[in-house]
Amino acid sequence: MYRRAAGSQDPRTLRSRSLLQDALLEILRQSPGATVAVADLTERAGVNRSTFYQHYREVDDLLADALDARAVGAGADLESIPPDAMSGSEPPAAFLAYVEHIAANRVLYRRVLGGQGSPAATERLRRRLVDAIVASLQLRPPPATRTPTIVTASAMAGALLGVLSCWVELMPHVPAREAAGWAWEAVMRAAPDAT
Repeated sequence: MYRRAAGSQDPRTLRSRSLLQDALLEILRQSPGATVAVADLTERAGVNRSTFYQHYREVDDLLADALDARAVGAGADLESIPPDAMSGSEPPAAFLAYVEHIAANRVLYRRVLGGQGSPAATERLRRRLVDAIVASLQLRPPPATRTPTIVTASAMAGALLGVLSCWVELMPHVPAREAAGWAWEAVMRAAPDAT
């Protein structure tokens, strides 16, 4: 099960990470297709290169953390999806909040979920979705399938990611509530029937 790293509560560490995250998101908003060099990033953040490497292996890891922090700050924490969420026909509030967060940061998520995307951020999102789906599937009676729960959950998370990846590319842009409905419908169709 994937959980956010506890991380140090040292104010200097939190401040350095926040400065780096803010700088990266600012650069990407200004130049969405740009390749971000660590030197440019640290200069914008007002920290040195060694500070970057104390916290991150690469820019992609920083991007994943920055998006996580913004999602949680916007009340869009996928870890708060209740385990019984798959019993309803409507997307749970936490999932809808996450899709609204994506809509508010569409330029960034086009980069993350698009063809030249962010493997670290996409994998983190996929794992969170898998965790939420596994928790929900475990509350249901065993399905009439031999497929392991984790495999089913991975397939369902893939359906959600597929819908979200397509949605961020659509022109004209479709409202978040409608996209969340599409994604939820896709995942509910993929949910195994109980015996």
